[in-house]
Amino acid sequence: MRRAIRRVGDFAFTTGWGGADGVPIPTFANPRAEIAMTKQRRSTSRRERQAAAEELAIAALGFIAGEPEQLGRFLAMTGIGPDSLRDAARDPRFLAGVLDHVAADEALLLAFAAANEIDPEAVMRARDVLTGGHLERDMP
Repeated sequence: MRRAIRRVGDFAFTTGWGGADGVPIPTFANPRAEIAMTKQRRSTSRRERQAAAEELAIAALGFIAGEPEQLGRFLAMTGIGPDSLRDAARDPRFLAGVLDHVAADEALLLAFAAANEIDPEAVMRARDVLTGGHLERDMP
């Protein structure tokens, strides 16, 4: 199986190819890659991490918008109108909320992660960057 490291801003992840049909198979980073990611995060400026997190959140918003049922649910839960999305997407707090929405729905999180070939944890790391730190969240 071939592996490649892919970066989306500050968020690096590995993917593997070589399933029976040659389709990409997302895989979790190995320990060496995890250590490299930690060092990389330390060396990346706050502004770069913020931009990468915003890019990931905007990708998540685009993913939600591409699914009419998901978009309707998102708009209903946030109370925002479709005409206000573009303006709202300029606010890091709104983008953090987009990532919260994705993370709260496991099926949506896994579908988004698979479509973008990222580790689902990258969503929460990006959210933490947008909010300025780790916030408590319910996790089993």
